[in-house]
Amino acid sequence: MALQKYSKPSFTRDANTDLVRALAITLVLVHHVGQFLENLPIDVLQYFKLGAYGVDLFFVLSGWLIGGLYWREQQRFGDVQILRFWGRRWLRTLPPYFAVLPIAFLTVYFYRGETFDWRYLFFLQNYAKEMPFFLVSWSLAVEEHFYLILPLVLGLAFWLRININLFLVLVIILSILAKTIDPNAFPNSQFGYAKIASHLRFTGLLFGLGLSYVFHHNDERWRSICLVSSRLLPLLLLLFLTIPYWSVAARYYVGDAFVAVLFSSFLVFMVTSNSLNLAQQSWVKNLALCSYSLYLTHPIVINACVLLSDRFDVPRVATMPLWIVLILIVGWLGYRLVEAPSISIREKFIPRRSLGEATKNTKLK
Repeated sequence: MALQKYSKPSFTRDANTDLVRALAITLVLVHHVGQFLENLPIDVLQYFKLGAYGVDLFFVLSGWLIGGLYWREQQRFGDVQILRFWGRRWLRTLPPYFAVLPIAFLTVYFYRGETFDWRYLFFLQNYAKEMPFFLVSWSLAVEEHFYLILPLVLGLAFWLRININLFLVLVIILSILAKTIDPNAFPNSQFGYAKIASHLRFTGLLFGLGLSYVFHHNDERWRSICLVSSRLLPLLLLLFLTIPYWSVAARYYVGDAFVAVLFSSFLVFMVTSNSLNLAQQSWVKNLALCSYSLYLTHPIVINACVLLSDRFDVPRVATMPLWIVLILIVGWLGYRLVEAPSISIREKFIPRRSLGEATKNTKLK
């Protein structure tokens, strides 16, 4: 699996990173649709559960891209404008989330009388002992906390003149050990704090951040990572297929770190390879564009389809093609009606920092 180039990959949207996004959302959809497959052997169903790691692929990709934005601004201007950084992130992520949140709540309110939890307004739902509804939003909470903390912590590290290489290595190690350090974290827990609290799930994001730092600051080390990743990737992929046979404790304590290494190697391969033919397909780009809206809305669509299938006594498997079509339509509508307009507003009111601003500020000094 030879890499085709070690040169600087683009941090803007390109075909191969679109393919990574498309693969990540496909894995998640396979996992959630697979939960409703009937009469399949248990071993087969176990492999559908591997789709849950699509979220970890999103984490590594997000760390890489957000890290790239941070390091480039820091290198180009000598600092990072934190309010601009936060504003651009929030206008990208918050409008779709708050558009879907009322729909997610109303469905559980009318179906089972669920009361609203104020933590959803502040992305604290992943710190509940057990999340009551809108379960996929846990990963959004993790990312929002990461976006909030990242510029503050890195800014402090730069101000204190801490060696960033050492700093990143230490925080990655700490993230890997977090579940063994936290006394409230344990494998056989409900879907809540012990499994999805942000400080327990930063590993993939930090791996992506670390990769982007090496890429921007150390060409020799980046080439070494490229070589090692290309050699390790086939073995890591084979080991990934053995995860269904790991113990619950092994998956809990080791799984996040393992998939972070796997997906980091995969990401390095993708961003340093020439544009793949598959990545250039228009459906891949469209799937990647809609991936965020698809992620937020697909559980609502699936639950509605399940209720209708059961109500009219139609086998779920028979209606699954319709599920997929509806998931894609709703995700596309979410992108067109909410995501795209909020991105346009962001670019109008909080544009990227320009070199012209740096020149102007220099003259003022």
